[in-house]
Amino acid sequence: MGAKGIHPNCFGNGAAYAIDGAIAKAALDAFDEAMALAGDAAVRARVEKASICAHRAAIEEACASMEDAPLDAAVAARLRPAVRRFLELCAKHKVPMFAETIPMDQARRRERRNGGHRIDRRPREARPKLTASSRSAPAR
Repeated sequence: MGAKGIHPNCFGNGAAYAIDGAIAKAALDAFDEAMALAGDAAVRARVEKASICAHRAAIEEACASMEDAPLDAAVAARLRPAVRRFLELCAKHKVPMFAETIPMDQARRRERRNGGHRIDRRPREARPKLTASSRSAPAR
């Protein structure tokens, strides 16, 4: 990393450690292979939990937006499935912190507010429209 002029500190993002999309994809591929080779449910659970770091690297673009400018709608749409998977894994494995100073619940709220795009949900225009009759219909 020194040859690239990168000097990471404890608050660095993926770029500070020379982690880019290609490295994130290679990591996800390696974890997919590890899952395929896992012999039992206990090992699969460990591999899945360990893969959270690769999933986090894969959504770096969305994570940077949590503190910076709102995320572009096209980028939000592209990253939505990956962000959803990351949040699911964090919830399943009880990961309490998104970053050193950001609890997971705060990260979820920030992502939902991000430029009006709910990263972990379908965009508003893709959701079914509620009508007066659908609002008052009894639950089944």
